[in-house]
Amino acid sequence: MQRSFDVIVLGLGGMGSAAACHLSARGQRVLGLEQFTAPHEQGSSHGRSRVIRQAYFEDPAYVPLLLRAYELWRQLERDSGKELLTITGGLMLGAPDSAVVAGSHRSARQHGLPHELLGAREIKRRFPQFNPEADTVALYEKNAGVVRPEEAVRAHLESAAHHGARLQIKEKVLSWAATDAGVRVKTSRGEYEAGQLVICAGPWAGQLLSDLELPLKVERQIQFWFEPVGGLGPFLPDKFPIWIWETKDGEHPYGLPALDGEGGGVKVSIHHGGKNRDCTPETVERKITDEEIDLTRRVVASRIPALAGRCLNAVTCLYTNTADEHFLIDRHPQHERVLIVGTYRDVDLDRQHPLADAVAALRRERLFERVLLRGMSRDDVKALIEAIGEQETPDQFADTILVEHLKRVVGQQSLLDIQWQESARVVTAETECRLRQIIGTEREVFGDFCNLRRCQRRAGKLDHGSNLIFDRFTHGAEHLTRHVLDDRALMLEF
Repeated sequence: MQRSFDVIVLGLGGMGSAAACHLSARGQRVLGLEQFTAPHEQGSSHGRSRVIRQAYFEDPAYVPLLLRAYELWRQLERDSGKELLTITGGLMLGAPDSAVVAGSHRSARQHGLPHELLGAREIKRRFPQFNPEADTVALYEKNAGVVRPEEAVRAHLESAAHHGARLQIKEKVLSWAATDAGVRVKTSRGEYEAGQLVICAGPWAGQLLSDLELPLKVERQIQFWFEPVGGLGPFLPDKFPIWIWETKDGEHPYGLPALDGEGGGVKVSIHHGGKNRDCTPETVERKITDEEIDLTRRVVASRIPALAGRCLNAVTCLYTNTADEHFLIDRHPQHERVLIVGTYRDVDLDRQHPLADAVAALRRERLFERVLLRGMSRDDVKALIEAIGEQETPDQFADTILVEHLKRVVGQQSLLDIQWQESARVVTAETECRLRQIIGTEREVFGDFCNLRRCQRRAGKLDHGSNLIFDRFTHGAEHLTRHVLDDRALMLEF
C-alpha cells in the first residue's frame, strides 16, 4: 500500500474536497483523509443548500474571487454532470445604513455588479412573501443563488479520484509531525508521509493545532425547514430569492427558496442565533428544542408570514469563528510545509464561506511586499505573475494586487477611487500613475508594516485576519493549490 504522497489533505468537507480536487488535477499525488463519511453532518458542509452571492457586504475585496468562483462552479457542473449552482436572485434587507444593505451596495457599485435598490413598497410588490416595515429597504442582487453542499463535496471527490487521488474515508488523524522531508501523519489505520500537509479540519482544527493556541471558537448553529402556509408555490426558486435581513435589534435571519419538493419545506436560520452556541465538536448539543424552533419561527414569520407553519426538520451545523470573522489561511509559523485553512463559517458557498485574499491573498500579500520593499515596477510584478502561472492575465492580476492592497493598507480610498471596467478589472493610465506615486512616497510606511509582520512571525504569532480573507469553496481551493505547488517565487525571509 502506498504510504508516500506529494500532499496530504486533512479533512474532506467543503474546503478539503475542493483542495484535493484541484491538487490532483494538477498532477500531484494526493492523499485525502476524512474521519467520517464524505459528505457528513458533523461539521459545516451540509444542509442541502447554502447561500452564494457576489455583492458581499462584508468587504468589496471578496468580489473578484467570487466572480471567479462562479466560473469554477459552472466548470465543475460541466465536468461532473451535476446541478450544483442555482441562480435565484437575492435580497439584502434592513435599514439604509445597515451593514447588510450599505455593505452590499458598496460592493455592487465598486465592482459594477447588476443590482437594484428597492423601498418597502417595491419589495412587497415584487416579492409579496415579505412583509417589510415602511423604513426597510433592500438591495436586490440578480446573480445571488444557492449551492448544494453535499453534491459539491461529492463532485469534488469524484473529480479528485478521477485524477488519481487516494481518498481514505472513516480514518481519523491522531497526530502529525514535521520531518526533514515534509510531514508524517499518524491515523487510526497507519502512518503516511508527504511533502506538504494541508489542514482543512474546520471545527477540529484547533485540536490539531493546539500548540498555536489559535483564537478559533466553535459555535453551534441550527438550520430549520418550515412548512409554508398555503403551499410551496410562492417559495420555489423562480419566485423566491435567497435573503439576508439585518433587523433593528441586531439579529440576522436569512433563508433560501424551497428546493426539495413537497415535504421539503423552506430553509431558514438566524446567523449567530440560538442558545448554547459555544461548544466543541464533541460537546455540541445536537438535539434542537421546541423553544429554539418557536424562537426562529417567531423571528422569521414576523417578516415572512407564510413561514409560520410547522417545523419539518432541523439540524445543527458548526461555525469555526475567528476574531475578526474573516477566514484564516496561512503557513504554519514553525513548519513551512504545513498550510492551515481555517474557515470562519459556512453560510456562504462563495465557498467557502467569502473576497480579497485567499491563499491567493497570501501570494498577493507576499508579492505586494516585494513590490514595496524591493522597489519592483509594475512590469516586474507582471513578470512574477507570468512565472507562477496565474490564469488571469498579468495586466489584470497586477492591477488587482496594486489596487486592492494600496486601498486597504494605506487607506487611500479617495485617491484610488477607481472606476472598474465591466469587461475587465483594469486601471486607467492616470490611476496607474497615482499608484506609482504612492508606491514611491509611501514605501517607508509599507516597510514598517511589513517589518511588523515579520516580527509577529518571529514571535510565533500566526498572521491572520482581515488580510487573509478567503472565498470558501472552489475558488479558494484553486488558489490554495497554486500556493501549495509553488510558493518559492513569492517567498520572503520572515
